[in-house]
Amino acid sequence: MSFLRRIARFYLEGFRSMRLGRKLWALIIIKLIIIFAVLRFFFTPTLSGSAEQKSNTVSERLTAPLPARSVDRQQTHPGIPQKS
Repeated sequence: MSFLRRIARFYLEGFRSMRLGRKLWALIIIKLIIIFAVLRFFFTPTLSGSAEQKSNTVSERLTAPLPARSVDRQQTHPGIPQKS
């Protein structure tokens, strides 16, 4: 247990003694919060309607089949030999 306490004390003393580091960590945390808050509004769809309509929409989106790929491999990657 004393080993874990020494490690914890080491980090606590390091954070207490830093001056510029605290401001930088605060800036990093604030930027992350802002980035995630802003990106959430752009990339999460807003579903309107009743709970049943919302659950149906989510269920349809999760179980929808993927579109078939009809792209010729030689056409997209000319350097890759085609399998016969």
